[in-house]
Amino acid sequence: EKRAMESLLDKIFIKGTIVTLDAGGATPRIADKIVEKGGDYMIGLKGNQDTVFKYAQNIFKKQLAVPLSFKTEEKSHGRKESREYTQVSLDDIDYQNMPVEFLNLFMSKWPHLNSFIQVDTSREFNGEKSQETRWYFSSLKENVDEAARAIRAHWGIENSLHHVLDVTFREDHARIHLQHGAENMAFLRRMALNMLKTQDPKLSFKRKRNRCNWSNKYLEETLFAQI
Repeated sequence: EKRAMESLLDKIFIKGTIVTLDAGGATPRIADKIVEKGGDYMIGLKGNQDTVFKYAQNIFKKQLAVPLSFKTEEKSHGRKESREYTQVSLDDIDYQNMPVEFLNLFMSKWPHLNSFIQVDTSREFNGEKSQETRWYFSSLKENVDEAARAIRAHWGIENSLHHVLDVTFREDHARIHLQHGAENMAFLRRMALNMLKTQDPKLSFKRKRNRCNWSNKYLEETLFAQI
């Protein structure tokens, strides 16, 4: 997957854009390539980036710099949701309170890293409340509004994809777990979804799937549309 991402970055124009990545795509080589081509990166931070994750949490917990903040609130169908985005620039951090390993890590491994972003989400629905915190690291400098827009856009794509896969292919109800079965089926569902996108943009994915079942001609057109 990472090799495919590097190859794709070589072929597309990203100057002036923000490229958002899940934690699985967080490699220094990919981040460097994005910056070298004139873009900025926004990378989700999770446990697989253990060292960076720990330092990011520590920066916000100990308030080692004066942060920038931006807040959004949404209300819809009895659901309330608020998000507070907090961005800390590495230029403002008091490095005297950070271990030497911190400096070595970011100066050598992530030389284009400029800021950390923390997103605190609060939800209320049917009287039930929940809270969640996510972290990101980015080459963006002090621009919390732009950081918030990029993060929301990324999750909009993620949520839309998973919603379609669940509604159209009932992915959440899949019970295939043997060996590589689950991974293989997930790949086939996404491949089928991309094929369906090329057909009749006004029809729902469910109706297009039904047409593929009812008509061999429509099925063939869908399968070979990109060839």
